[in-house]
Amino acid sequence: MKTILLTAMLAAAAPTPAQEEVTKAAVPSSANADARIKANPEQIAKLLADEGYRAKVETDEDGAQFIKSASSGRNFTIYLLGCNGGVKIGACDSIEFYTGFTTGKPFPIERTNDWNAKNRYGRAYVDSQKDPVVEMDIFLDAGGMPRAQFVENLDIWTSIMANFDAFVFDDGEDAKKK
Repeated sequence: MKTILLTAMLAAAAPTPAQEEVTKAAVPSSANADARIKANPEQIAKLLADEGYRAKVETDEDGAQFIKSASSGRNFTIYLLGCNGGVKIGACDSIEFYTGFTTGKPFPIERTNDWNAKNRYGRAYVDSQKDPVVEMDIFLDAGGMPRAQFVENLDIWTSIMANFDAFVFDDGEDAKKK
């Protein structure tokens, strides 16, 4: 009796080929969906490429790696931060999205302050050449961040860049009218 009941339960639980295909289509591959993204330049570059972005890992003169990418025609860089003993020695726990803008004239600090006062994500400042810059940091910790959450942060970053681009190249008159 137990054998018959067990066989019936297993038969009822086994998906048909059609059910199996629907299940596979509805659930993304666990290798991609469940991946935890760490401050690893190769892993982040692959994720960017998978999401349709250009991504190139480069190394500076000190041996630190960073990633060059772009969104909507605007270049940006991803730096690895919080490295234990340096990028070449220990793991990093965070990244920084960075892009700078060249305006051809000193960017008013008042406008930068206005941006920071009105925008939650991304911090802006004027660099040593008096050009506006916007950055956004993400803490990934030793265990990493779920891929979907990383992609959401990437979407926030690309939105920040687009908004800051429009803000920088607006003459400021619209801000005075509000």
